[in-house]
Amino acid sequence: MAIQLKPETEKLVQEKLASGEFQSIDEIIVQGIEAGRGKRQPQQADAEQRRAGAERAAEQEWLKRHSVEYAGSWVALEGERMVSCGASARQVLESAKSHGIEQPLVVHVPQRERIAVWRVVTVDARTTFFQPLSV
Repeated sequence: MAIQLKPETEKLVQEKLASGEFQSIDEIIVQGIEAGRGKRQPQQADAEQRRAGAERAAEQEWLKRHSVEYAGSWVALEGERMVSCGASARQVLESAKSHGIEQPLVVHVPQRERIAVWRVVTVDARTTFFQPLSV
């Protein structure tokens, strides 16, 4: 079967494969179909998302405190602790499940770009230098 994708959909599929979150296009399609089967009413889904957000406050705090340490990695969190860390979502989820955590929060911690900021210091008309500032 040949399937034509819009360019933006194809880009999304390529990104998901490159991230390691999925191993094949088939896996992406199957997960999408299974997710569609379990669709709920929008209001119910919104309420559940708000409840889940409140329940995951500890994980959000952990991410704020440790995002620099784990930048670029996938992490599985349960409450205030990291259960596993690795290069792919699948890897950290399987590791978390092997430790008895059935539904961890699995997150890719984004890389934070370093921004160089310099202060220009002028001593006199002939002497100027740049002083690095930490951001």
